[in-house]
Amino acid sequence: EQLRGHVWEAAASPHANHVLQRIVVSVKPSECQFIVDEIAARGDEAFVKLAKHKYAYRLMQRLLEQLNHEQIATVVDQVVAHSIGFSMHRVG
Repeated sequence: EQLRGHVWEAAASPHANHVLQRIVVSVKPSECQFIVDEIAARGDEAFVKLAKHKYAYRLMQRLLEQLNHEQIATVVDQVVAHSIGFSMHRVG
């Protein structure tokens, strides 16, 4: 509850990103939808930015590992759409 509205900031935090990761691996995928929704609300490159961030990429990994196919469709679509630029990034 307390992270709602603060997902982006928590994902970029060297410490709070671990809390988000724990949520993703500990609860049902449907209970993590607020995380996906808040990131998606940041724009059509939000998941790419998340994946390139030095801490937030860990959350991206957990989302891809734990969520169901319908939930990660948005994530995968964004990453694929920006795959050339992403592949040249040090984290990509």
